[in-house]
Formats: sequence, structure tokens, C-alpha cells
Amino acid sequence: MAGFDLIVKSELSLSEVRKALSLSFELPEENIEVVDGYPEAETSAKIKVLCMRTDAGGDYRLHLSIEYHCFEILTDPMVAASRFATVANSVCLFPSSDDNPYAMILISPGLEGKQITLRADDLDAGEYRVI
Repeated sequence: MAGFDLIVKSELSLSEVRKALSLSFELPEENIEVVDGYPEAETSAKIKVLCMRTDAGGDYRLHLSIEYHCFEILTDPMVAASRFATVANSVCLFPSSDDNPYAMILISPGLEGKQITLRADDLDAGEYRVI
């Protein structure tokens, strides 16, 4: 199983997240499950992408933990995150491969991502604020 986290600035419903993920991964919506928090039961075998939605603090609304449940999904996570930002029309934060735990990539709809740094004290308190 593989996956990535995405921090979303806009407030999106479960169905809006599902639709955006469907278009981002080019999968039918019935192959995507979006839950608040963590799933209470085993996911169905037809589910290829599981997204756990929780609240984010600070300037961002949602923390999405996105897991692939099949190896047929070969989409680069950054590509999927960029597609999601465009489809959802929302600014998003994507974890940077940098060793700095406060470094993220800011993705704006239709634009290339750019490296940013989060305020350390705010992030330590569970809030996402860009310096």
C-alpha cells in the first residue's frame, strides 16, 4: 500500500473530495472511498483509493490521507496532488522531499508547485500557516 497526505485550503464535502480524487486518479467514483477520520470497517475489495479526511488547523481546512489499495495506480503522487488542486479549485500543501519537516510544496490550481516553509510553532500546535 502506498499513499500521500494533502492539506487542503478549501472546505470540501465528502462527495466533493471523492469526485476530485476520481478525476485526479482517472478512476470511477465507486472505486474511491472517502471517510471522516478512520474507517470503522474493512474496505471493500472494489476500493482502489481510500481517503481519510480530518480537520486541519490554521489557514487550511482539511488534512487528507490518501492510500492506494492496488498497484495498478502508478500516478506520481505530485501529479495526482496537482490534478486534485485544479479539479477542487483549491490551494493545497504537499509534503516536500526536503529533510526539513516544515518544508512543503504549495500547489495552486493550474500552476506548478513551489517550495514553502511553514511556521514551526504553528505546525507544532497542529496549525498550517505559511511563512
